Amino acid sequence: MKKVFDSKWFSIEEFRYNDEDFYRLLTQASVVILALNTNKDLILVKQFRPCVNKFTYEMPAGSIDKNENPLNAAKRELYEETGFKSNKWDFLGSGIIRLERENVNNFFYFARDCHQEKNFKCKEDIKVDFFSQKKFSQLVQNNEFDHIASLPSIIWAKLKFSVNIL
Repeated sequence: MKKVFDSKWFSIEEFRYNDEDFYRLLTQASVVILALNTNKDLILVKQFRPCVNKFTYEMPAGSIDKNENPLNAAKRELYEETGFKSNKWDFLGSGIIRLERENVNNFFYFARDCHQEKNFKCKEDIKVDFFSQKKFSQLVQNNEFDHIASLPSIIWAKLKFSVNIL
């Protein structure tokens, strides 16, 4: 295996399998948070993504820092992006988003009864928005929810906790 590209965000590694060249994206493990406020509304963030040149609605998410456990990363990311905290956290599951190009785990968490800290100011250019079940369903049906990697959390919440987000 040899590294063919390296940046502060990711690197690309080339390797051979069955006499063919393959490339693997190496990134930090990450967390995705399915968060509901005390009104049971879904907490989403809206931010501009230069890669797709548009504003996107997403679940709070981010990388796990070195020597940080996934739950602490989820708590940190939820707070950093939204100013919300929760005392009710459940692990939903983990998995690899793109099996054909990555080998890093993503960890999915469910945060309930989230409450926003007073005087919170986000350091990033992120807008927090709240979605009822109906409003979120419309967002998905209208193809306005781009954070496809977060959809497993909706399935796990339904199967494990009988919580219907759609």
